[in-house]
Amino acid sequence: MLGTFDVIHNNALHPFPVEHADTLPCPLITTLHTPVLPWAERILGARTYSDDDFVAVSRATARLWHPLIHPGVVRNGIDMRAWRPGPGGTGAVWSGRIAPEKAPHLAIDLAQAAGIELTIAGPVIDAGYFEQAIAPRLSERIRYVGHLRQAELVDLVGHSAVALVTPIWNEPFGLVAAEAMACGTPVVAFARGGLPEIVDRRTGRLLPPAAPSGLTRDQLLAATTAIAEAAALDRGTVRRRAAQRCSSASMLRGYERAYRAAIARWDVR
Repeated sequence: MLGTFDVIHNNALHPFPVEHADTLPCPLITTLHTPVLPWAERILGARTYSDDDFVAVSRATARLWHPLIHPGVVRNGIDMRAWRPGPGGTGAVWSGRIAPEKAPHLAIDLAQAAGIELTIAGPVIDAGYFEQAIAPRLSERIRYVGHLRQAELVDLVGHSAVALVTPIWNEPFGLVAAEAMACGTPVVAFARGGLPEIVDRRTGRLLPPAAPSGLTRDQLLAATTAIAEAAALDRGTVRRRAAQRCSSASMLRGYERAYRAAIARWDVR
């Protein structure tokens, strides 16, 4: 069966596929979705790998794998047909995994400082964090609506004035920002990891990274201005930038180039 494939695309975090790539009858391309993994130095330092055998989901993630390898970059892509444009609204939305590193408690701080309502959606990954940092702060203006189906989430994001993206770790890519932009919803995000590669002045505003403990008064004042500026952006422009930077079509074009290059290298071995 393996001999019938031109290329194998590996998205696993386990080292086995990379470690045994030279036993395969066709090239293997591995996408790096995370910072450097514990096995990386042991395996990548043991023999020579081509940089072209690896692709990172952002330039920021690619840099984290230096000097072991220098992977190319193909940004993650989203289905622009599924994440359809919405009319906007008056409140903010926060979506994603509810866990400390995603820091939705900081989104609450931002929304309260800006005087706008906030709707939080996503699966609770860390129940202790949710009970301590989120649940006590819920109210008529700060709502948690659970883990929504995709169509429900698209509707929520599309009817929001802005999307708040508040990680306290370096996001390898920042999928929720791309999803919001596809809906035409501007993004206000902490400038961590790959987010500055997605969000620019035409699609939202970037804030300096925040400490897990919270934001200073000056940071909250700056964020309030940023939220107002982002909410005033043209939603059509935001969506067009999403299509250019992080659509599934642009991702597929990137991987097609990577596949062709891998096959060409394999053929001249």
